[in-house]
Amino acid sequence: MNIAYGLAGEGRGHSTRAVTLAPYLLLSGHKITFFTCCHAIEPLVEEGHSVFQLPTPRIQYDKHNNPSATRTMFYYPKWFFQNRGKIIDLAKYLKDNNYDLVISDYEPLLSRAAKLANIPLILYNQQSFSSHCRLPDCCSNGDKLAKMKLSKINQMICPESNVTIIAKALPDTSLIKKRNTHLVGPPIKKELQNVVWDGKDSNYIMVYHRAGLLNKLDEIVEFAKQHDCRIKWYAGGEPVEIDNDLVDICPAGKHFVTDMIHCRFLITSAGASTIGEACHIGAPIILIPEKGQVEGELNSIITSHYYDNACTIAMSEVSAKKLTKVTSTIEGNGSNVVDGSKEVAQIIDQFLEDYYSNRAS
Repeated sequence: MNIAYGLAGEGRGHSTRAVTLAPYLLLSGHKITFFTCCHAIEPLVEEGHSVFQLPTPRIQYDKHNNPSATRTMFYYPKWFFQNRGKIIDLAKYLKDNNYDLVISDYEPLLSRAAKLANIPLILYNQQSFSSHCRLPDCCSNGDKLAKMKLSKINQMICPESNVTIIAKALPDTSLIKKRNTHLVGPPIKKELQNVVWDGKDSNYIMVYHRAGLLNKLDEIVEFAKQHDCRIKWYAGGEPVEIDNDLVDICPAGKHFVTDMIHCRFLITSAGASTIGEACHIGAPIILIPEKGQVEGELNSIITSHYYDNACTIAMSEVSAKKLTKVTSTIEGNGSNVVDGSKEVAQIIDQFLEDYYSNRAS
């Protein structure tokens, strides 16, 4: 089958899902063309995939460089209005090139072009959790209101689909509340599959975060000193400058995986893919969601509830003392989470077989 795969270009989670799923789809004999932009292009090209440029919306930030759900909510309609004309061209392209399926990972144009071209659509992301699942009992009424806000944003991005597949480090499929929805394990890159964290005696702490955490640099450095560790700082695709002898700025790339395996602790915002990878290998993970990043805040609450190797600190509470306190309750404990990519490919294969068999009959 001929598959068009559109994905958002912000962060590394969308491309991680794509590059881990693609080999299974190729083994089934499918042909895949990717449509994306920004951060997602390089990982796909490195794996030898064909990539067409496709604009995708971005998270909006406030004047303090914090993610703003409100600004993002108002930005999306404006962005969509500016780019709506591309949907007709994309629909024509899909039909002219005989695509059999569109997979969309949180992008609004190719997915709607699929609807216009009458081509089946599968949503594969982690964001649809807010609209297709309920929260576990550990969450408060405030968390439920935040989830409702996320759901409204997701409805602007994601149209109705034939099947929705949600990749999340969440072992409770009873949370699903909509039909034709699957909750599967997160994508785990091949370099991390069946690997166990071994950083108990490591001499460095790994940080993977956006610029907002720089305000807490002194506290994190003090925490690292208490453990006789250096800091390897990955800046989430953003250029940063840190003038501290204990901090090494690390570029994105293959070293990210190795450093995660061998770090003493991983300090990160609550991105779903990074959480999945850390929980797969059992690395001790300190989740510090960006202020105002509702999705990350919910991810951190849920992860800390289900996994003993994870803890959460609000950005406003980060201090060396607090970091020491919360890390005393977590330990690396081997592999917990199973890669969901193979299951996703099986769901897609079964859908295609059923869909086109029914049409033929």
